[in-house]
Formats: sequence, C-alpha cells, structure tokens
Amino acid sequence: MNDSNNYIVCKNCDTQFEGNYCNNCGQSSKDYDKPFNVLIIDAMANIWAFDTRLWKTLKSIMLKPGEMAANYINGKRVRYMPPFRLYLFVSFIFFMLLRLSSSSVDINKEQQETKSSVVVFDKEYSQSSPDKFKKELLIANFFNYMSWALIIMMPVYALVLWSLFRKRERHFLAHLIFSLNQHTFLFILLSLLIAVNLIFPEKDSYYEAWILMLYPAYLIVGGRELYKSKWRSVIFRMLTAFIIYQIIILTTIVFVGLFIQYKMEP
Repeated sequence: MNDSNNYIVCKNCDTQFEGNYCNNCGQSSKDYDKPFNVLIIDAMANIWAFDTRLWKTLKSIMLKPGEMAANYINGKRVRYMPPFRLYLFVSFIFFMLLRLSSSSVDINKEQQETKSSVVVFDKEYSQSSPDKFKKELLIANFFNYMSWALIIMMPVYALVLWSLFRKRERHFLAHLIFSLNQHTFLFILLSLLIAVNLIFPEKDSYYEAWILMLYPAYLIVGGRELYKSKWRSVIFRMLTAFIIYQIIILTTIVFVGLFIQYKMEP
C-alpha cells in the first residue's frame, strides 16, 4: 500500500497523484514557486538537454546516414530529437533563406536597372509597383504551398522506398524516418549554399555547388546502412526511387504553380 506522503496535490484541481503529471487535468507537477536563480538553472538545463539531442541528431544524420532510422526501429530513440520536429526546424531555416535569396536577387536586379537608366518617370514607377507586389506575393505563396506539399510528399516517397525495400525492412516507419532524414540533409546542404551566396553576393564562381554531389552518395550509403542490401541492389533501387520522386516533385511544382495562378486571377 502506498504511503500518502508520496502523493502530490495538484495545484490546479487539488487531485492527489503520483508521477510528473496530474491524472485528472494533466498539469505538470513541476513547481515554479522557487527562487529565481533556481528557475534559471532549470531552464538552462532544459536548453542544454535540447541542444545535446539536436547536435547528436544532426551528427547522426550528416555523418552516419541511415543510422537514425535503424536505431529508431530498434527502440533507441531517447538520444535523438524527433525526426519530424528536426525537419520542420531545418525546413523553416531553408525556406527563410530562400525567401531572402529571392529578395536579394530582385534588389540587385533593380539596382542594375536603375544604374542603366538616366531618367525614371513617375508613370513607369506607378505601373511597376503593382507588378512587383504581385511577383512578391506569387513567390511567397509558392514557397508557402511548396513547404506544405513537401510534408505531404514525404510519406509518398517513403511509400516508394517501402515498395522497393519492403523485403529488407517491413516497417513503414523506418522508410518514413529515412525520408525525413534525406530531406533534412538536402535542406541543410541547400541552406549552406544559399548562405554562402548571401554572404558573398559579388562572387563570380560557384565551386561550393559541388557539395550537392554528397546527396546521391548519402542516399546510397544510407540505403546500404538501413536495408543491409548489396551495393548493386541498393544503387539500382535508390536510383529508381530518386527518379520516381523527381517525377512526383516536378508534377507537384507544376500543380502548385497552376493552383496559385488560378487563385490569383481576378
């Protein structure tokens, strides 16, 4: 029989319970009636724990492709940040940088056009302003819809992987996590490229684009790690999955573009 002294009284509904959360209203048992310095220490500990999981997860995704998906299926999950949460975090940074990059290109183009023009008439300016606003709205809508479309497409891509590798890995979750990790890895590479171009807008060489060659290597090595197939089989099946997914992405881009155009028509 449990000792009544072990029970915690919920400050929200006065229910006695054991553990970290009230079984009546769900409120946390964490006590915030503490000195300020203690609360600061607790907050720093939580941030440190988040950072530790974040960096461990990024290290696994970037340096050990396929490992995270395999460990998740084997029950080793606590060490990692949830893969979908990490994807949302990385994709947010990627699309933000993409928006900044698009804006900087427009600004540079406008500056060049201004330098080449001797006189700028008010009438021309008034005509170009609505066009500029419409273009910015079109780009913003495109990025917004594509970010949501990618979330929908990732399970579709995972289904493609499952259909090709189901004999090696029957759990759909493993394919979905691998799909999430692939997108996260690609967005990190693209974010690095965009960041370099934002920092050095005047450079005339693009040698850094060679890092995109890491992506096909990532697919093959990750597929080998997760599915434990022969190299020839992994290369052929991952290439097939990649081609199918590219067709799906191109179709989605066309569909999103047509949908936005239809939506913006008066």
